[in-house]
Amino acid sequence: MDRISRDNENTPTGELSAEDSSIHGLGSLLSGHPDGISLNGESVILPSEFDDMSFNTSAFESRVNGFRIVGIDDSTVGEPAFLPTPEKLNDKRYMNEEKEGCVPSWLSDAPSWLKIAIVVSSALLIGACVLLTVAAALNAAGNSARSDTSSMSSGNMQFPPWSPPILIDSPQPTTQPTTSPSTSLRPTFKGETFAPSMHPSTPLPSTIPSAPPSAATLTPTEIPSNKPSNIPTQIPSSAPTNMGSSIPTIFSSLLPTVIPSFAPSEVSSNNPSSIPSIVQSNSPSAAITAPAITGTKTVFYLTAGRPLDDDLRLFEENLGKIQKDSDFMVHLGDFNKPFITECVEESYEQVNLLFARSTVPVYFIPGDNEYNDCPDPNQAMGFWKKHLLDYELEYWPTPSWEVLRDEEPYDPNFAFVLRRVLYVGINLVGGKVHDEEEWKNRQEANLNWIQTQFSEYRKEFDVMILFTHADPNITTNDDFFKPFFERVRTTYNFPVVLVHRNLGMQGSGLEQNYEDIQDLVVLVVKGDAWPPMKVEIDTRSGSFSWDQGNW
Repeated sequence: MDRISRDNENTPTGELSAEDSSIHGLGSLLSGHPDGISLNGESVILPSEFDDMSFNTSAFESRVNGFRIVGIDDSTVGEPAFLPTPEKLNDKRYMNEEKEGCVPSWLSDAPSWLKIAIVVSSALLIGACVLLTVAAALNAAGNSARSDTSSMSSGNMQFPPWSPPILIDSPQPTTQPTTSPSTSLRPTFKGETFAPSMHPSTPLPSTIPSAPPSAATLTPTEIPSNKPSNIPTQIPSSAPTNMGSSIPTIFSSLLPTVIPSFAPSEVSSNNPSSIPSIVQSNSPSAAITAPAITGTKTVFYLTAGRPLDDDLRLFEENLGKIQKDSDFMVHLGDFNKPFITECVEESYEQVNLLFARSTVPVYFIPGDNEYNDCPDPNQAMGFWKKHLLDYELEYWPTPSWEVLRDEEPYDPNFAFVLRRVLYVGINLVGGKVHDEEEWKNRQEANLNWIQTQFSEYRKEFDVMILFTHADPNITTNDDFFKPFFERVRTTYNFPVVLVHRNLGMQGSGLEQNYEDIQDLVVLVVKGDAWPPMKVEIDTRSGSFSWDQGNW
């Protein structure tokens, strides 16, 4: 900033020298009023008395490029005007100093195209930061809504306990009809009632004797009859007979017979025969079965993914150490890694051999990495069925419960009832939709499979546990989850536990009343890592617990 020479002896007060006027073009502008203030050499604030006057702004702007009038202010009246001297106008260093401010000179002097590029780049950078912030906030909200599953490794909850029916012993049969209508003694189940009979029972004599048989009839004779009896004895003899009977006994002998029977016994003997049978059995012996179902608590395990490195070693070392009194294990899919294995058949053989070490039978359901994300989905599903369909029967005895399979091509779906819990596994995956019609038909088949089991076994279970691979948040499966959730909300009057493999970096966890639906529970299983999740459920007490920590 510089002062216009107001005190110059050769210049009258209030006037500009000819030199100043010729350089700045201010003579015609100020008309002898040097009270204008130049702020930075490029603008002028005029006193308010110029409000009603006209200026020759064109002369001002043409003589000094860039000068402009920025306002009129009373504070300038009577004050000396400041403008750059002619020497400083020609001094580039001075002019650069005058221009310095919050914007660096290299930017203010930059060409227009560069300034535009800088502005656009800055806007894109700010927009990206905003999007990242919003995504982080949504992710945090999602994790909070799922009960912070990434940090949960165990938990428990309570179902309504199941009250078993009271069984009443039948009275002794009579040979006379009753004179009054009988009342059914059949136990009732949840949601089912029976009305008493309105008609008298039919007068049929009892086929069961009123008195128990005498001890003599239960004891075998010392000397066998020449002709075998048509009805076998109810109690085995203490010593074997010399001749084999033509009809097998109901119960096995305490000791094997000297001469083998010509027909096999219905129950194997306590000790095997030392002499092989002369004539082979008409039918082979029944397959070895699992122990009978006892108690009310079921223990099973859940896993997913393909363990590698240390986790693979832990699986190999510990699958054979799982408690033998447990019931089963379910693999929720993704044991394959298409970008590593390319879904070659060997990868399916490897997982088959790995889980054969388990002490409990293993059920598999497909994941998208098993077939849907493979280079050839149809070939990959063929490998899956060849090595993993009915896998639970390949290395373990036939279970004590009946396992049902859906019809081809939906036979990966299975179901069984065990201790009043209905377990259902379905082929529900994420990933790319290769064929919209196939995708829709498979989801409809899954819904039908669940509904069929519900209708068939409703009186035999109090809780349903559904095994899937896909997360409910995957929108490509809305055609399944939306109607299924609506059934849980409006039709099912029992707890439903939806089990699925974790999505991305999500950990294990449990969320009750999912989507604000009463009795809907979502259980997330972390894959690729040891240990599997251990689940215990007892419908008699209503207890449910899970642990994917250090059980």
